[in-house]
Amino acid sequence: MSEGKQYIPDQFAGREFKTASVTQAKASTKLYKTSSSDPAKTDDTGLGYAVGTIWTNTTSGQIFIATDVSAEDAVWKGQEGDNINEFLYQANSIVGKSGGHSTTSPAYQAVDIESVPVASDGNMTDIGEMSPSLGHKGHQNGCAKDGYPASNVYWQGIQGSHPSDTHISEMTRHAVSSPATLVDIGEENNAHSRGAQGQSKTHWFSWGGGGYAPSTDGSPDTGASTQIEKSTFASPTTSSDSGGDLTSARSKIAGFTDLDGAKCWMAGGQTNAPPSSVLETIESFPTAISSGNQTDEGEMSAAQQKLSGCNSTTNMYWTGATPPSTNNIYKGNFASPETDSDIGELTEVVYRTGMSSGDTNGYRYGGYNPSDVTLDTVDKFSFTSDGNASNVGEMTEPGGFVGGWQD
Repeated sequence: MSEGKQYIPDQFAGREFKTASVTQAKASTKLYKTSSSDPAKTDDTGLGYAVGTIWTNTTSGQIFIATDVSAEDAVWKGQEGDNINEFLYQANSIVGKSGGHSTTSPAYQAVDIESVPVASDGNMTDIGEMSPSLGHKGHQNGCAKDGYPASNVYWQGIQGSHPSDTHISEMTRHAVSSPATLVDIGEENNAHSRGAQGQSKTHWFSWGGGGYAPSTDGSPDTGASTQIEKSTFASPTTSSDSGGDLTSARSKIAGFTDLDGAKCWMAGGQTNAPPSSVLETIESFPTAISSGNQTDEGEMSAAQQKLSGCNSTTNMYWTGATPPSTNNIYKGNFASPETDSDIGELTEVVYRTGMSSGDTNGYRYGGYNPSDVTLDTVDKFSFTSDGNASNVGEMTEPGGFVGGWQD
């Protein structure tokens, strides 16, 4: 419980009510509720419930506390972990990767959409294909999904085929189960390829990155953006300016989502050229942003770009960074983000990889080795105990610049 915040049951503490003086008939539902069943997401503010209301299931004996009473979207947390309508950014049951660039394909395309269950290690399964006409590489780093579990994951404009690397100015999505097909769902106002993305329950945010004219695949990039844009999952026809902006145009950023803290986070990246610099900042902005810029929260142990990230509910993790390319896994904390720590190693040196936020583990897919050859490795590392990653499977095709996601 946060300091100074008085939940409704606390307001009755110490008032020495007489025995049987408070009954369900006399007390507001804001205090407590008894029922023979569990609460539902429709048990919301419109029915008189408030954050802190206690609900007792008289059949099972389980107690629930309301943590969000938004209309038709209430969240109740049970004492035994049976939470009602809870939305988690982490995976419900599967993680996956989308598309990519391949040095082993004649067309330089890695078009498969692949997934693997978090309950068992193994090779990834092909569940669909990206559409080269809608883009297949240069995804934003970070996941944007429409539920827990999700039905679809979303992208804010990605890139087409090598060597032109044409930016496709479309918002797209695909399902998280077979058959997964990339679908055009709207128009972006600003290009965000190689940028980052995060989300709230209702919106997804894209920032940084850019359109990238042909032959700007090298370093430094010149087409990056300062825009922080948002789109609604319910009606994603056109992206809109959130009102917020980055303090400098940048790309190749790691993106993270802290739903509990209602913030999107970023680490590292590369500013526009000329002049260009590799960043070492850990920064955030609130999902309620309507003006202003991101907040500088801390410093990485080294300036890094071309990195990829994932996160638990409390920590953010990134890897696959350069310069130079390494196999280090770094961790930062949402509550104390002043700096990061090196907590372990991947099974190989890699950059421009993809990552997913599993339920209790982080996943890394493919990427490029120091010889610029694309890889097909799937690594997994624990969110609960620091240490090295283990190789748990392979992708159906090698690829870098892949999009990582979870349901």
